[in-house]
Amino acid sequence: MSDQKPLLDPAMGDLGKFPAEIIFKILDNLLGSSPRLTHENFHSIKQLMKTSKAVEECIKFEWVSSTAPNSLKQRMNAVVWYSNSDVAKAALGLQGLEPDAFPILDPHTLGPDLITEILHDDCHDCFEWFAEIVPGTHMECCNECGRTFKSLSIDAKLGKFGQQALPTDLYDYNDSYFGF
Repeated sequence: MSDQKPLLDPAMGDLGKFPAEIIFKILDNLLGSSPRLTHENFHSIKQLMKTSKAVEECIKFEWVSSTAPNSLKQRMNAVVWYSNSDVAKAALGLQGLEPDAFPILDPHTLGPDLITEILHDDCHDCFEWFAEIVPGTHMECCNECGRTFKSLSIDAKLGKFGQQALPTDLYDYNDSYFGF
């Protein structure tokens, strides 16, 4: 994410001067057409919030916090996560799935989930904003595959070196191995 071009050209001026409906259309376009909310889309919206205080307030208070449905809320509600590993194991078990049964960055062929992408991109801004939008989010929560956010973060920091350096029987994303 850090090697992306700036979201907006400063020559475009202050978007906060536009009516909220125009900003909402821009936001919907930033979300794209994918049924899953991606980190790239989420990050673009977060970056747009940084363009001016008026835009930030419009997004936070009129778009995210409003009671009216919008595409971000619909996609945020579709993000699957669990409050802890016991809940994840039980929920996945009811679906006939084993936790950690999917590759980290390609669960189910739909691509990585939002939280996994955020953690793998080591994007603190987006994780904090996700936690702000979805109260109760913390590092002991699990993604849709049952992996804790903490283990996903460790995996991201280890990267390819960690995957090659650790024996495969130790590199199993089991939090008990990492002492958590």
